[in-house]
Amino acid sequence: KMFEYNELDGLTDGEYIYYNQKGEPILKVDYESNAVVSYSTLNKTGGFSEKIKTPTESAEITSMYPNGKVAIKVNYVKGNIDGQTSQISIPDNPGGQINRQFA
Repeated sequence: KMFEYNELDGLTDGEYIYYNQKGEPILKVDYESNAVVSYSTLNKTGGFSEKIKTPTESAEITSMYPNGKVAIKVNYVKGNIDGQTSQISIPDNPGGQINRQFA
């Protein structure tokens, strides 16, 4: 799975969790009634950072593995992903990067 989230009455609500190809969580984005309110990236120990608030529903997010490689890059503008491609890397992927399409 690439991501997991909850919907309530057709609106995204709660944690929207992105996963790498190994099924490991790499980014958490918090929604309230379809509005992006905060996010948590991977920290240096492989856990998640404290929540970072997004008062404008916009953020350029980069979550990094403890080894310094990019896990995912996502750009949100007013609660929507800006652009069609987000980059997801696997920590031990020899090529270093896999591109995924998000609709």
